[in-house]
Amino acid sequence: MGVLGQLQDFKKRNNFDIRKAKAAYFQAKLDEVKTSGAYWNLLNNATKPKATKSIGPLKRENESLAVDDKEKANLMNTFFSSVGEKLARSVEPLPFRPIIKEAVPCLSDIPLSCSIIEKKLSLLKPSKTTGPDGISPRLLKLAGPSVAAPLTNLFLRSMEQGVYDD
Repeated sequence: MGVLGQLQDFKKRNNFDIRKAKAAYFQAKLDEVKTSGAYWNLLNNATKPKATKSIGPLKRENESLAVDDKEKANLMNTFFSSVGEKLARSVEPLPFRPIIKEAVPCLSDIPLSCSIIEKKLSLLKPSKTTGPDGISPRLLKLAGPSVAAPLTNLFLRSMEQGVYDD
């Protein structure tokens, strides 16, 4: 067996020993559990180990070190907010150019007729759920020819008046 094989064998044995030690540790902890809350805390600790790493000391402006977490957070906040301010001051604003190059369509530009509404109603999928109005697509599809004219009038009046009722 070569050096690589020995290394792989060592790694396997090491991983096995680590798993065995972890199992023994948590079995001992499990034997100490007296309540269901303690059980769930143990389970949480065993399956979700904390991976948070603390930030080391940070230099203050006077070159001394800050070790308190709150002070380090304030130092980082001050630093990153000043970076944004410096960047904003150094960047020249872009010249204004209108984005819209053609006329924006209006609701009044949408063609509406009884035949269009009837066609849309016939294309409804009856298996879909009801809308917020509580009317099922199956009912609208079946009643399409008889409700197309009133719906067309309702839509046209709504567009003329600019009123939409929930």
